[in-house]
Amino acid sequence: MKTLIISLVMLSLLACQKKETANEPSESIEGSSWGSNCAPAGQLYDFRTANFTNGQFSMTSSAYADYRCSTGLLKMEAKGTYTIGSVISSTTNYVAIDEVLINMLVTPLNASVVNSYNTNSFCGFTNWALGVAKDVAGLVCNGEQVTASGTAGFDIYYASNGVLNFGLFDASHDGSSASTRPVDLDKSFNYTK
Repeated sequence: MKTLIISLVMLSLLACQKKETANEPSESIEGSSWGSNCAPAGQLYDFRTANFTNGQFSMTSSAYADYRCSTGLLKMEAKGTYTIGSVISSTTNYVAIDEVLINMLVTPLNASVVNSYNTNSFCGFTNWALGVAKDVAGLVCNGEQVTASGTAGFDIYYASNGVLNFGLFDASHDGSSASTRPVDLDKSFNYTK
């Protein structure tokens, strides 16, 4: 009898649960500026921005030495063009976004970073200067190949209630082609208006 009562209670609770529904349609990102909180990134802290206006995008990631993001070390900025596509799934309402990189700029914000970059010929340059950006698109920096200018990337986004997330990249969904576009969101990092 006790088992029957527990089963009936469980069934009634399940019946009363809200049915899973699709996300609301995504907000537009066109003409919007988005930013992040100062977030831990290894031993440093990271602050990001994303701007989308008239088919042009600018996304920055700035590294800081402190949790308030007040002691700047380095800023990286990707600039390019974008095209907003259609909703990739009516269940999620995630929207396709295709981007083409024009520039990948690196700006040292600290004298010790400038000195280190010049000493180590970072990205092949020995004339880094404080607050002066260099385009490193297509170069090898610290042993890593930087994405070349003209390279297309295929991503998704979803914006709701002033929060923006982009796609979660993995080995099968690296965004190198439309068929390898992410299918899930990276919810570990949020942009807000």
